[in-house]
Amino acid sequence: MIFNINYFLFSGKVRSKKFKNFDRTLILKFL
Repeated sequence: MIFNINYFLFSGKVRSKKFKNFDRTLILKFL
């Protein structure tokens, strides 16, 4: 699952704020 977290962190920087917030919630679920 570590690679998924890294992917969300990387994509979060590239995506818009809305998607970034959505990815952040997914990261919290994984953690």
